Amino acid sequence: MKIIRVGAIVSAGFVLAVVASGPAFAHAALTTTSPANGSESSDLTEVSLTANEDLLDLGDGKGFDFAVTDSDGHFYGDGCVIIDGATASMPVQLGVAGEYTVAYRVVSADGHAIDGSWSFTYSPAPDAVVGEAYLELPVCGQTPTPLVTTEPEPEPTVTTAIPIRAGDKQGTAIDFAPIIGIATTLVVGAAIWLLMRSLGKRDSEDHLS
Repeated sequence: MKIIRVGAIVSAGFVLAVVASGPAFAHAALTTTSPANGSESSDLTEVSLTANEDLLDLGDGKGFDFAVTDSDGHFYGDGCVIIDGATASMPVQLGVAGEYTVAYRVVSADGHAIDGSWSFTYSPAPDAVVGEAYLELPVCGQTPTPLVTTEPEPEPTVTTAIPIRAGDKQGTAIDFAPIIGIATTLVVGAAIWLLMRSLGKRDSEDHLS
């Protein structure tokens, strides 16, 4: 009977110990996100999540990642994750309107990693500033690789020649056509005059003879 009682006491103590230590073995779980999964946001300056217990803060967001991407797979944000108790957040300036996805990896206080993703729709105001997109996941403290866009080729410049009139100081151009015409008229007139004079002189000589 004593052996049975001792066994029952040990078993009960083991069960109580397991129940009491249950929270210590339980891993942290995600409780909320901002923006919420499937929601629509028009004014967004950061993305964040909150767990059911404090997260492991090693300083400078080490071990934590937020990857914010648009429907084309371009990245946004600076990669710098801020830990505040059970909440992890990252500043972000999104691009054009559309659907965005946030993939995350955070570490709970017991060292257990939590990862997953959620999506939301971004509908900014018409005058909202469009954030810069990157080709690779930004790393905090490093310059990210910007999205390379092809700029339109400049239109060819059409230069219209402006005629320079005689008398202009710069590059004076003279039209010789009128001058040639006048000279030709003078030459022809002189030739006619000489011809008439020659004929008149001949007539005078014939008359005298």
